[in-house]
Formats: sequence, C-alpha cells, structure tokens
Amino acid sequence: MIRYFKLICVCISYFTPILCGAQYNDTAQERYRNSVLAHEHQSYFTFSSGFGNLDPLIFESKLCRTFFFQLKENAKLAFSGTPMVVLRMYNEYSVPVRTPSYMPEGSVYYNLGKTNFLLKDQLTLFSKFGHHSNGQSDSTYNSDGTVNTKSGNFSTNFVEFGFMSSEIKHGLKNIVRGYKSSLAFHFFYEPMQEGNFGTVYWNNEFQFSMFKPLDIIKIFSKGYKHTDVDEADTRSQLRIRTTYALAGLDNTAAFDFKERFTFTATYSYQPRFYDQLAVFVKFYWGKDYYNINYRKNIHFVTFGLISTPLSIQKFERKRRRAEILKAREAY
Repeated sequence: MIRYFKLICVCISYFTPILCGAQYNDTAQERYRNSVLAHEHQSYFTFSSGFGNLDPLIFESKLCRTFFFQLKENAKLAFSGTPMVVLRMYNEYSVPVRTPSYMPEGSVYYNLGKTNFLLKDQLTLFSKFGHHSNGQSDSTYNSDGTVNTKSGNFSTNFVEFGFMSSEIKHGLKNIVRGYKSSLAFHFFYEPMQEGNFGTVYWNNEFQFSMFKPLDIIKIFSKGYKHTDVDEADTRSQLRIRTTYALAGLDNTAAFDFKERFTFTATYSYQPRFYDQLAVFVKFYWGKDYYNINYRKNIHFVTFGLISTPLSIQKFERKRRRAEILKAREAY
C-alpha cells in the first residue's frame, strides 16, 4: 500500500511542465511558444483499466516534464526535451509495475510565423529524436514462440520530421484549432522485432478547444465571441491522434487497418476551481503502445486526470493579481 501511495505522489509531481528561457512580452513569441507546447506530451493518470480488453490495472500513468527554451529572445529556433516514462501498475498479487516504457525525446522547432497554409496562424517545422525501451535484456520471445512480456527486451530509436499548424484567438493562451503531421523512422531496434514492428509511421494529430463542453458541436465554426478577451480561456479540448505503419510489417497487407492503424480520441475538461489539472476520457483502438506488448491489439475507454500546461501562465497571473489586491487592502 505504501508503494502504491509513493507512485501516486510521483505521478502527481510530474504533472507540471517546466518552461525555460526568457519571459516574452512579445505577443508573437507567446503565440509561438504556446503553439509548440499545445502539441507536446501531457502527463496523465488513469483510474483502473477502464472498459475494454486491457489487462486489469490499478492505474496507468505518463510522467513527462517539458523543458522548452530559446537561445535568445525573438529567436525562430527553439528546443524542447522530456524524460518521459509510461508505467502501468497491474491489479495482481503484489500490484507489480512491469517493464515501464522509457521514452526520452528531444525536439528542434523552427517558426515560420503566420502563413496562408492550413490554419493561417502559427506554422512550425520540427524534427525530433526519440528512444523507446523497457529496460529488459532477456529474449524477446519465449521458447514456445510467444512474446516474453515479463522480461523480454524491447528497444527502438526514431527520428521524426514534420510540421504543426495552429490557430490562437487573441487574448487566449490555448489554441482553438491545431494540426500536426509527421513521419517517424525507426532504427537500431531489437533484431527480433524486425518484421513485426513498423519502421516508418505516419502520425497525425488534430486539436479542437472549446469554451464550454457543449461547444464541441461548434468546433468547425468560424470563431467564438467573448467580451473579456483578457480572461477568456478554453476549458475543454478534443484531441484526436492517428498513426499508420507505412513500412516494416512483413506479411501484412498495405491496407490492413487492424495491424497498421491506431486511433486515439481524448476529451478533457478543466474545472474552474483548479487551473493546472483537467479530467479526461480517452478512447483508444490499435496496437498496444506499452513497449513489449506491441503485438497485442487493444481497445478501451478510460478516465483520469491530465495536465494542462498552457494554463500555468494564467494561474500565475491570477496569483499575482491576488497578491496585489491583498497588498492594497493592507495599505
């Protein structure tokens, strides 16, 4: 029970991102930074394994802190990194955490600013280098040919190239619409994964942010009207991700969606009484993303808590205003 409590504390401690570098007064720089951070990984914590065919879990959690910085103010070139870990605690005897996914990543961004391409606000090119392994060294397969999910080795590196486009309404920190597309090339992976783990993946991500949960119906409309743009902020978001394995899967038809396609839809809502966390519901269909389990087809609906990194600045602004008002009252 103590071990379970410690893991919960670690998960929560990683929910807040770290933003490095200069504090920007220029609106264009803020929009650039927020556009990048909107597409970064988010820490989350799920309760149990939800509804589907996942093995019984106590929880699943992604732990990631995003380090984002620029070498100088107004620079178009930016960098980010995260020592990301995904872990599952199984609802079994001794509640084990087996073979966590170690997934550190580093990215380079180049801001093209406003363009007439796609969403016509922020267009950014990026490249990424990442690693994914489970810290094990035994054979990937058991003697009977089944995958060794207890101690089998899983390891792959990848480089990714793509672009992201976003639309940010005036006065908002969160993007209203966002699109990201990239190609990821995997190499130097465990030799026994060859032929059944993709070498080239096409990744896409769509984001739609709303002011109210029911505004999800209006995500394709031309805008939202708010009188106080300084305090206006989106409180709910729909994020859709798709991945398709273009190469590397032997004996698999080119349009075999069951083996090549994954789909994720995440809807989150941020309560007004706390600006740094949101509740979310997620639907997933496709191959298991948990390292050595990559050959298993899974589908599930799960619930939990997720970080909201773009609300940090808003939270700090409210805190500073409260301090100023308190000082005035004291005076």
